[in-house]
Amino acid sequence: MKIDRIIKIVRTLLLLFFYSWALIWFSINAYKKEPRKRNKGDKLAIQMNETPHIIKEWLFSPEIQSASIKNTEGVSQIGKLSDVNGLSDSLYMLHYNYLGESNGKVFLQNIKTGDVAYNWDIPLQEIMNDLDTIKKDLQEKYIQGQVPLLLLYKIANNISAISINSPIMFKDSSLLFNCSYMGYIYKLDKNSKLLWKSQKLSHHSLELDSEGNIWSCSLQLTNKVANAHGFKDDAILCLYPNGQERSFVSLTQTFEKNNLFKKLIGSTSSPVTPFGPDPFHLNDVLPVNSDGRFWKNGDLLFSLRNKSLLGLYRPVNDSIIWYQQGPWYAQHDIDIINDSVISVFNNNLLFAEHQYDSSNIAYYNFSNGQTSFFAENLFSTHNQGRQTNTDNKDLVIELTERNFYYVLDSTGKVKCKFYVPYYSDSSKYAMAPHWSRIYFKKDNQFKQL
Repeated sequence: MKIDRIIKIVRTLLLLFFYSWALIWFSINAYKKEPRKRNKGDKLAIQMNETPHIIKEWLFSPEIQSASIKNTEGVSQIGKLSDVNGLSDSLYMLHYNYLGESNGKVFLQNIKTGDVAYNWDIPLQEIMNDLDTIKKDLQEKYIQGQVPLLLLYKIANNISAISINSPIMFKDSSLLFNCSYMGYIYKLDKNSKLLWKSQKLSHHSLELDSEGNIWSCSLQLTNKVANAHGFKDDAILCLYPNGQERSFVSLTQTFEKNNLFKKLIGSTSSPVTPFGPDPFHLNDVLPVNSDGRFWKNGDLLFSLRNKSLLGLYRPVNDSIIWYQQGPWYAQHDIDIINDSVISVFNNNLLFAEHQYDSSNIAYYNFSNGQTSFFAENLFSTHNQGRQTNTDNKDLVIELTERNFYYVLDSTGKVKCKFYVPYYSDSSKYAMAPHWSRIYFKKDNQFKQL
């Protein structure tokens, strides 16, 4: 009997070995084929091979909403900064706060006093339903070979993990935002009623041009070059104020048209993310809303993190009229300072991965091609980040990865550091920032900075 049991165990192990070997062999051959040439057996092998990864991503969806602050010295809660000399009492921050279960709000809150001017209830359950639909659609497209990448990474798998990003308040007190790392754009009225949502996916930044059109980063899932070579193709999405699509531009297509794809994108290696190669990593699209010495109203500034590249794009003729790689590295969030100077949040990562030195704010002058740096040796952050210049020459810096904010004066001196408290324990945990936006109140009117 004992020998029979041993034989059964050995037989089972051998069967598992041969099954695993066959699955690996079929998967490798299936992956080698162009997606559109895969048969049903190839697609099944790929699906079976990806199942453990899908389960892992579902089970371990990151809880990105809270972070411990017990070891962060000198950081105060937002609204508890009345004793900070020189901090304007007219600065407000538009930020998201998860409140437990299916509840979350966006608040327009005074940084110094904590007064809340407005708040909106976020339809988290509807957003979660949309994200589930997006994930199902992306998975089906992947299995069917319509896209070569499994783009489910970092899409929230539960309500508590949903992030509300880049909020914008309008004069009529309506609210615009996108969500998570990949989702739709939503607009709510002043009473938190959903007015519309986009049809295409959005990620990272949201910005308005001088006509009220909405510009965002997006994804192009059907570019033949990207799909044939298995990489993520970012896109620039523009919506009219009513949410209807105005334009949609593939970066691969635009770089090819401008004879820059092979030179800047295809000729250099790209970081490989959990879903595959990510050569662009578009993280900011900033409309130019007035003529300058080196740009025109209607142009766009854009940032490609994984190429450490800033560019100036003219949509009217689909042309890239300026670009530069470095001396910023893995950067985020471009701002226009005057008619010839821009700034950018410089994460300062070599190879988009290794901290070279401290992060900082880089200022590029188009007049002489020189770059200067501000707030050096003050903070270091690998991912994300946002910077806002205020009317009194202060600078508000969001350290997204570290879950708190700096306010610096014009010399780089720290006026204060603050965080948004997390609902479950406001004294020990901070709410994770998601590119909050700064507003200045004057004569009962709020001006976006």
